[in-house]
Amino acid sequence: MNLNWIAFLALLPFAALADGFTGPGGENRLGQKIYVTELFQNGKFNGIGIEVHSGKPLPDGSYGPAERQFMFDEECAYSGKQRSSEQRDHHQKLVCKKTGKSPLAGATYKITPAASKCGGWNFECIDGCDRQETPLYMHEDFYECSNEDGADCPRSAATSGIVRTTKLNLRETPEFDGRVLRPVSYATRVRILRRNDACLAVPGAPTISGQWVKVHTRDDAAIQEGWLFDAYLEYFSDPE
Repeated sequence: MNLNWIAFLALLPFAALADGFTGPGGENRLGQKIYVTELFQNGKFNGIGIEVHSGKPLPDGSYGPAERQFMFDEECAYSGKQRSSEQRDHHQKLVCKKTGKSPLAGATYKITPAASKCGGWNFECIDGCDRQETPLYMHEDFYECSNEDGADCPRSAATSGIVRTTKLNLRETPEFDGRVLRPVSYATRVRILRRNDACLAVPGAPTISGQWVKVHTRDDAAIQEGWLFDAYLEYFSDPE
């Protein structure tokens, strides 16, 4: 294993090492999912890689074989160190080589602690972000952030939130199959109008749970009111 990754894994909490490794993932402007993850060949660990997936996930929330794979240590490297308020260690930047061949080639990401329910880390592209196949944002959850004992939804009294996924569907009703009014883009701010108290797990992805909230989006879209699933929102206090 590359020395950069040995140093990186040494920074992770023991529980994450015991359970496995999960890296950042996000969606590019072509609709492809990009993940940094463990690679296996014939059941044997083959290193850390970058995978590219297109299409919809399988019923269990996972994806089938990657369309393309790249070895991480041939493409990117982490730099710097930081610690979150949850006492989790990570690096400050992810820097990818301009000569690389993956969708991350030439991009530099700033890494900051996320304020979502599971914590984790946000990756924001700050340089080399022009290519359509380069994700502008990625997110990394703690590996042990799970929901094996059922949906767990911490209550929030916040009156505002911000979308923390590439696109989040604004729906007419608080249901996963409710009619989609429009997608809401990453970093769009919303005002919380009301909450549905039911705590639910995403169908096919039991580790992701949340509540439906009715919102008013703070953007210029024609339709600004509807329901969002708050597992993909970051709440904050807003005097407005």
